[in-house]
Order: sequence, then C-alpha cells, then structure tokens
Amino acid sequence: MQTPFIKKIIKIMEDPENEGIICWNLNNSQIQIQNLKKFEEKILIKHFRHNKISSFIRQLNLYGFRKIRSVEFLTFTHTMLERGLGLKAISSKKRRNEKSEEGTFEENIVNFGEFAEKSVSDKNGISRK
Repeated sequence: MQTPFIKKIIKIMEDPENEGIICWNLNNSQIQIQNLKKFEEKILIKHFRHNKISSFIRQLNLYGFRKIRSVEFLTFTHTMLERGLGLKAISSKKRRNEKSEEGTFEENIVNFGEFAEKSVSDKNGISRK
C-alpha cells in the first residue's frame, strides 16, 4: 500500500505542468529537481503546504531515497528506482514506533532509564531513587 507521500511524488512526476522543474533522468532511475526556486514556490506549497526543501529532503530520506552528487540538478535515487521498479514499488517507510529486534523507541527510552538507575545504585552500593 502506498503512503500519501509516495502518491504525491507520483502525481508531481506525472504532471506535465512540472516539466522543467522536476523530472526523471534519462533512464528513469533518478528524480531530478531542475529548478529549485520554482520547485519550492510552486510544487512544495501546492502539494505539501510548505516551501522548505530541507523538510522535503528529510522526508525523502525517511523513505530510503538518497541524494546523488550532481553539478546540474538536485538529484535523488532509491534502490527500487535503480532496479527499474518505479515509485509505485516504494510502499512504506520504517516508523519510529514500529517494533524492531531491539524494541520500540519508547521501550528503549524506558529501558535505558531503568538501566541508568540500576548502574548508579550498583556502582555506589546504595539505591538512589
């Protein structure tokens, strides 16, 4: 299932009005922002209700995109794009509260607090609560 962010990217990339602002590279494996000023003023405001390129890049990073060094354009790629699967194959991002092998973020904060308290009492031979 595609997330709203990916759906917006697909819509932006398919819109012919955005030609010259954002496009695919020649083999459709990278997204290129050709005109940063127009991208911020026209596209970000319309689709994301902000004009901060840093926020957009942060969100791309959350979805596994990475920036490619390019002299001409601001360029991003994703492993799914490199494999020729396109944006529709990018379905979800890892959420901060999803449970991993190490536990959720919230559980780790609680566990660290308990560990810190135990370390202080063990080190000094007394309990500090």
